[in-house]
Amino acid sequence: MLTDKEIRNLKPKAAEYLVSDDTSRRGVGRLKLRVRPNGVKEFYFFYSFSGKKKIKLGNYRSGRKESGITLESARKKAEEFGVLLRDGIDPQQWLDGQRREQEDQRRERERQALLESQNGTLADLLASYIGWMKANNRRSISNVEQSLDCYVARPFPRMMDKLARDITVTDIRDIIAQMIRKGVTTQSNRVRSMLHAAFQHGLYQDNNPLTYLDKSVTFGLSFNPVSGIPKQTQWERVGERALSETEVHYFWNDMPGCYKSRKNVRSGGAMSHVMMYYFKLFLALAGQRSMEVLRLQWDWIDRKDSLLVIPAASTKTGGKTGRDHVIPLSDLSLQILDQLAPITGHCRHLFAGGQGGGLMTDNHMSDSAAACSLRKFIPIYGKNHDDPANPFYEQFTPRDLRRTCKTLMGDAGISKEIRDRLQNHTISDISSRHYDRYDYIREKRVGMAIWTEYLRWVIDGAGEASKPTPKVVNLR
Repeated sequence: MLTDKEIRNLKPKAAEYLVSDDTSRRGVGRLKLRVRPNGVKEFYFFYSFSGKKKIKLGNYRSGRKESGITLESARKKAEEFGVLLRDGIDPQQWLDGQRREQEDQRRERERQALLESQNGTLADLLASYIGWMKANNRRSISNVEQSLDCYVARPFPRMMDKLARDITVTDIRDIIAQMIRKGVTTQSNRVRSMLHAAFQHGLYQDNNPLTYLDKSVTFGLSFNPVSGIPKQTQWERVGERALSETEVHYFWNDMPGCYKSRKNVRSGGAMSHVMMYYFKLFLALAGQRSMEVLRLQWDWIDRKDSLLVIPAASTKTGGKTGRDHVIPLSDLSLQILDQLAPITGHCRHLFAGGQGGGLMTDNHMSDSAAACSLRKFIPIYGKNHDDPANPFYEQFTPRDLRRTCKTLMGDAGISKEIRDRLQNHTISDISSRHYDRYDYIREKRVGMAIWTEYLRWVIDGAGEASKPTPKVVNLR
């Protein structure tokens, strides 16, 4: 039998060698010590089970401060393996099973700990999504907040307290179905898109390798439950309304309307002078997005170079492209700005919101202000009193005005690419997205000059005799 003294006295040789801890028992394996040339001494358990095999038990530890196992511990392990051999069990397979069991237990503990940490509710998820929108200056933040509160939070308070990972397709279906039962059609598709974006946000946040360790609240989402809800395409109508030159002429010259009609608001009435300048600037700027025009700020106007620079964060496409939207200002646009400045020049926004008979210096008009103003204005001032069956213009929306500008710019001879760039449509081809950093400001100026000449012709009466000759803007 080996002793600690004998082991300590074993000297390394040029080649490694084995020293056996003698035992007279058979069929239970044997403990051996391997002495390597570098002086390291290792315990091994040698045995036969469908062939000769060995298991390393550990390095010999001769003192308290050294790592490894003692002779006594090595013999104890060898005895345990011997018992397994007598029972017909391969010690190596038994060890592998023990390791797998321990690994399974470890993973289960981690899974339980993870589930306990994934305590984010649906309310937390929506709040996190809205917080992300605010941090990234998303334009639709107020609309998203109001819609989720109106159609999700208030009607389904219990669902809001439910863990986000437990929200099912059925839950989302119930939300959308209740909206449809109440007659809310197109908006149900909008709420579906908002919920889909919120759950997609939760998936990205939980699985973002850069930030997931920093999150105090996680959601444990494995899929997006909104993906299983079909979009109701029958309520998605592609807009086709575009005003003619005659309709634009009457609309421009009818504004702001007659205040005598304000006694009967439902039948029509006048718009405020601020709103009148909004629509005129809207047309003069070649039909920018209605909400972007409503949120314009005086600081974004560069009078020296006659430019309007909308920061990327305040545009619909800026989140994808990271580019500011630069719009040339024509003499017509500058004239409208000069007329508007005495009214809202002291405010932050061109189209400042009203409150208590005054203007709010830091807030713009509500996003629905333009549409509401048109609904009140059109019923009277679109009528042709000489021929009621043929009104000067039918009802239209701010989006229809944007479409009108796009259409009439084509009639003026402006190429589609310049029209797209003037209206800040996303150019999705690879070269434009990743390589083309030219701002096209020269081409935009030419296009804006052609549009301004054409618009003045429309305002003056759109007579065929004086119609501007269509021009083609060539790209460099």
